[in-house]
Amino acid sequence: MRTETTLRDYHDALRAKGTSAKDAKVALARKNCFTDIKFIKNNDTYNDDYEEYLKERKRLRLLVGQKKR
Repeated sequence: MRTETTLRDYHDALRAKGTSAKDAKVALARKNCFTDIKFIKNNDTYNDDYEEYLKERKRLRLLVGQKKR
């Protein structure tokens, strides 16, 4: 919450939509839990632009899949 990250942007976006401070913090904690589970399952490390990383990884997997055919 104290740093300028995508998680902070997510919290600020929720607050701008009218979500209460408590509900925004709960939503942020829930998002953190799911992100942590993704890291554990994929044996990955934290990246502030993790969503962009996942999009790029998916694009590369699609390219590799097309080359096999």
